[in-house]
Amino acid sequence: MALEAVTPRQPGQRTLPDRTGQRGQRAAASSSSRAGCTQGPRPRLRGPWALIFTVLGVLLLVKAASAMSVRKDEIHQQSSAPLEQSPQQKLCPPGFYMEEAIRGCAPCTDGIDYTSHSNTLPSCLLCTTCKSGEEEKSRCTPTKDTECQCKPGTFRGEDAPEFCQKCSTGCPDGKIMVIDCTPWSNINCVDQESGPPSRLMIAIIVIGLVITAVLIGCMVWCCLKGKEADRRQRPVPRCSKQTAC
Repeated sequence: MALEAVTPRQPGQRTLPDRTGQRGQRAAASSSSRAGCTQGPRPRLRGPWALIFTVLGVLLLVKAASAMSVRKDEIHQQSSAPLEQSPQQKLCPPGFYMEEAIRGCAPCTDGIDYTSHSNTLPSCLLCTTCKSGEEEKSRCTPTKDTECQCKPGTFRGEDAPEFCQKCSTGCPDGKIMVIDCTPWSNINCVDQESGPPSRLMIAIIVIGLVITAVLIGCMVWCCLKGKEADRRQRPVPRCSKQTAC
């Protein structure tokens, strides 16, 4: 077996690399450079970035929902009546009642219920329905109840205000009617002696007053005519040369 001759290195002389080792180093360098130029898959969002975007999205959704709820509250407050302040508590005006669900005043329904005064009622009062024998004088509104009255020919007496009674057809003997029947009272009769004067007596008084007025007018006219006649009968003084007119 032959041994390679080893050339001793002189001081200051560099060692030349082996051709085989140099080629290997070049190949490794070229492969590493090609590997560096090749583009791999893009890195995904991980960790804090994904959490930040998620939180921002949730905040935007919450803000939009709160804006919608505030808008609904404003619309509802515009449709409801303002509360009247009192020393003790807040009151709703006539035509409204206190709605606990919205903590404000809600309107009554026309023709169905009403409130006629400032209140804190949990609901409006139902309108009154006229009974049989009654007629509607005025309809129910949000601020006023229905007004009923007895039909013509009937009245509501003080002794029995629950129902209407028939009016009397006439007065007893010796009495005369001074007030006709109304929905609130029966006919009113008084004694004939203490009653008002009869129609004949009224006619006689009126005729006497007319005759008296005519006589007074005739007397005044005659007086005026007599004075005018006296003025015409007086002679007119003539002027002369000696007297001035």
